[in-house]
Amino acid sequence: MNKKALSILLIVTILMLSSCSEQAGRTEISDNFEPSELTEDTTPETSQATVQATETAGEDWPEDRYIPFVSGHGFSLIEEGYGTEVTDQYQGTCWAHAAATALESNYLLCNGEAIDIEPNDIVYATYGHVGVSDPDREGFHAMMYSMYNVGGGPDQVMASISNGLEDGLVLTNTMFYDGLTREQMQEALRTYGAFTVAYLDVSSDYYDIYGYTTLNNHSFWADHAVTVVGYDDDFPGKYFDPPADTNGAWLVQNSFSDRWGDGGYFWLSYETGFQDSMGLTGSYDYSYVLSYDGANSRWIVRDGTVTLANVFEYEGTLGAVGTYTCEPGQEVTVRVYEGELTGGELLAEVTESFEYPGYHTLVLDEPIEVSSFTVVAEYEGAAPVEGESQEQYNGDSYIRFEASSEPGQSFILLDGGWADLASEDINVLLGVGLVPNNACIKALFL
Repeated sequence: MNKKALSILLIVTILMLSSCSEQAGRTEISDNFEPSELTEDTTPETSQATVQATETAGEDWPEDRYIPFVSGHGFSLIEEGYGTEVTDQYQGTCWAHAAATALESNYLLCNGEAIDIEPNDIVYATYGHVGVSDPDREGFHAMMYSMYNVGGGPDQVMASISNGLEDGLVLTNTMFYDGLTREQMQEALRTYGAFTVAYLDVSSDYYDIYGYTTLNNHSFWADHAVTVVGYDDDFPGKYFDPPADTNGAWLVQNSFSDRWGDGGYFWLSYETGFQDSMGLTGSYDYSYVLSYDGANSRWIVRDGTVTLANVFEYEGTLGAVGTYTCEPGQEVTVRVYEGELTGGELLAEVTESFEYPGYHTLVLDEPIEVSSFTVVAEYEGAAPVEGESQEQYNGDSYIRFEASSEPGQSFILLDGGWADLASEDINVLLGVGLVPNNACIKALFL
């Protein structure tokens, strides 16, 4: 994803997500593989070549071999009893496996209950069926090749899971950690569980020593998503090739099966850069998610606050409202009105600020019965909207994002009046060249 510069046209500007927060420079994770049909016994076509061991026999290890976590300067979800099963990815689905592992980790840590998320459910929810591109379906489409090798990243994960998975899990929060200090990331790991990261995966860069698989490279590129499950500030720098100048490493859970690396794990030096650091939380409390957008891809920015609204028709018990933030500590106020946009009775109101940027749900103080209703969301700073349809190329394949909006669905408050985001002249009213589509506001029903 190309980073777009921040610019203000009049008082309103539509921005890429990567320009609106500390997430600047985020990339879509794109594992590029040859197309193939999925079969139960197919060996994953990944870069998971067996790590070459320099020391293989335990009896050859030195007596002073370092044992992680004994110094007290580390933490491991595995050691604490919050580990999840190591998975074996099929083709370029690392992004879905990493997200599933992070969700499972958070649920176990926060709810004391183990869940099993099928990574392919995330792929299906994102791209639909293999080889099918329905122009009437909003959201992401895998073009040219199958959905298994076109790749994906945080945007695809948020867009798919926020609308719910087949097993009933609904995304309730994502938390982007890019830009945080190492200590802040460590605290987030202890508090919310595992989080996904992206880095450059090159087989020859891995190193095996005394039973530990390690990696130390300084690339700014990223093509593979994994899950951080621990850290040790004293893990020896000399256990990397090339040796790290300082001690310390992240314990990472890969998706190349438990036959790879150190039982499916490896140590990533603190000196190795990564990006797309994202924690995820999910819930089984919601039965249905109602929304118009395929994904959040633009932001409307103006002085003060930005107010958006979605008009919905659905009978049920409303329990929460979902939307996005793009800055740490950003405040959002949600109001639910009976009926259409103006004149309806106020049914519920909730205000919340979020420590981390990402997708969030605002839980209503009390569930309410609705049928025809309007959700108004007021944002301190930038407000999320669906952008124009676009394509992102990855070698010979590409992801197409399909967007559209219909009159009477989404609105923005301008100069004291409501403007329909589906109006032909909406970009003129906003004073921008790009055309927004629906507001990114979701209604979550119990």
